[in-house]
Amino acid sequence: MFKKGVLADKSFAQKLLVLLGLELIFVSLSTILSLALLQPLFGISSMELSQVLSSPKSYPNGIAALKLVQCVQAASIFLAAPVLFLHFTTTNTRVYLGLKKPSHRSFLPLALIIMLVAGPLIGGLVVWNEQLQLPQALAGIEQWMRASEAAAEALTTAFLQTDTVLGLLSNLLIVAVLAGVGEELLFRGVIQQLLHEKTAQIHTAILITAVLFSAIHMQFYGFFPRMIMGVMLGYMYYWSGSLWVPMLAHVVNNGFAVLMSYLYYKKISTINPDDETIFSGSVILLSLFAVILLGYYAYTKRAISSVWQD
Repeated sequence: MFKKGVLADKSFAQKLLVLLGLELIFVSLSTILSLALLQPLFGISSMELSQVLSSPKSYPNGIAALKLVQCVQAASIFLAAPVLFLHFTTTNTRVYLGLKKPSHRSFLPLALIIMLVAGPLIGGLVVWNEQLQLPQALAGIEQWMRASEAAAEALTTAFLQTDTVLGLLSNLLIVAVLAGVGEELLFRGVIQQLLHEKTAQIHTAILITAVLFSAIHMQFYGFFPRMIMGVMLGYMYYWSGSLWVPMLAHVVNNGFAVLMSYLYYKKISTINPDDETIFSGSVILLSLFAVILLGYYAYTKRAISSVWQD
């Protein structure tokens, strides 16, 4: 039953059901484990968790408790479940994922440059996305979405608001490394591959994966910029043939945001990382132009490996 590659020849629907089942199992296990650890480590009961989420600084160990929960959930959902899924569905995980050198030596530095120059473009999209309004008939839904967004933003700010080295290192581990590596493993390594196998249309697979990648964050007014980020990561994977490329890009992108928050709250930098309005229209257009040029360069250097079979 647990033989490696036992589900390799199964249909897309069967594999998808297995993936969803594993994710549900690991979501449940991570929740149980987190709740079991909160009381002995932080003196927080399971009944108090919702209050900690809404006001973490009201508890002496509130932030540390939430970091533990985030760490356990990320390791379970984005690492353990996909790894077990790949054990069942492929006989050679390393080859299937493309865990090897990129098809061209320029892809790793190129991915980092693209993430850097895309900053103003993503920031501009964030501002635009936040200004979107639903029709009047959906005013109630919009009010709920904005309230959810505000709560998520407050929680993220509390999470990143640190001026200690220990806080910086823990944020880099959870937000940059665990999230960057794990989300790429699940979304680009597993979901994008499955969708490509099913549709035989790589552009469709990349777009759908990017939509799912953004939707799972449950931050409605950051949906489009995160989706565009997912598209960029998807093409980095496809053109380079190596999962290391989007993984590195994702880790560095998240790590840069964590570092900028640390420098701001340490009062070393005056740039507020939460202020997306610092970029002018000309800078945003220049960013878009640079991303297109660099994307075209990456396209010319592509050499589709055995990871992708058209």
